[in-house]
Amino acid sequence: MASRSLRNCDDTDTTCMLLLTARDTVADRVQGLRLGADDYLIKPFALEELLARVAALCRRSYGTKQSRFIIQDLEVDILARTVKRANQPIELTAREYLLVEYLAHRRGQIVTRTEIENHIYDGQVEPMSNVVDSAICGLRKKLSVASDAPIIHTRRGLGYVLGEATAVR
Repeated sequence: MASRSLRNCDDTDTTCMLLLTARDTVADRVQGLRLGADDYLIKPFALEELLARVAALCRRSYGTKQSRFIIQDLEVDILARTVKRANQPIELTAREYLLVEYLAHRRGQIVTRTEIENHIYDGQVEPMSNVVDSAICGLRKKLSVASDAPIIHTRRGLGYVLGEATAVR
């Protein structure tokens, strides 16, 4: 099974693994889970079930059971994959949505450019690239349409914060 070799990699200790397979015996499912899969889904499957399982894995990986975040007047619904600001829907690209969802999970914390690059762009960004800065700028513009109050803050030399940064003591 591919999970056996994947789980042996050093980088996958925090990666969620969902096996999608036609192998449907109890022994196959048990083996898949024992080899490191976090969940096991047998084909054919309903798209709604797949999405629900992926959402559950994401909640677990972020250490939260929340499916909706409210930060000031911003609402991020993880299950519906929607964003509202001041109760107005905000249209985002897939990558912009991933960025706001990632920041919502880390609300109040400083998130570095490197963390964003690794999470959103899978490390495919050139060093010294301004792709993260551009993405944040575009996201700020879209979020400011419904409210002028800034919600993404820059901490010069450190990174970005969604909402207010918590004080470090």
